[in-house]
Amino acid sequence: MRSGLLSAARAAYRENDRPDKQDIMLLRSSPPSNMPKMRRSWRVKLIILGVLAAGYGAFMWHMMHSKPPVIMQRVLIPVEVVKKKEEAEPKGPPAPPIPLIQPPQVEIPAPVIKR
Repeated sequence: MRSGLLSAARAAYRENDRPDKQDIMLLRSSPPSNMPKMRRSWRVKLIILGVLAAGYGAFMWHMMHSKPPVIMQRVLIPVEVVKKKEEAEPKGPPAPPIPLIQPPQVEIPAPVIKR
């Protein structure tokens, strides 16, 4: 049944929807002569933009795929081990607690709404 549907579809395409020979040739050839051409300044701008984009892409590819040179140098860091110094003076007594003062009472009158 499937092959019957396919063959029917092919036959319908061949009979009804077949493009003319001129249309077939037009699709396979260059654009028609009456087609407007792109302005020269636009073409130049597109070429410059393409070159810049390609250069940027090549530079980014190089940066992502290249490895920096590995320079292994031996670094000597002088370290001295020193004993912990004891405090010369003992700590003083703790400070007395600070008393908290209550804030003053604030009375705000109710708002008056005028209609």
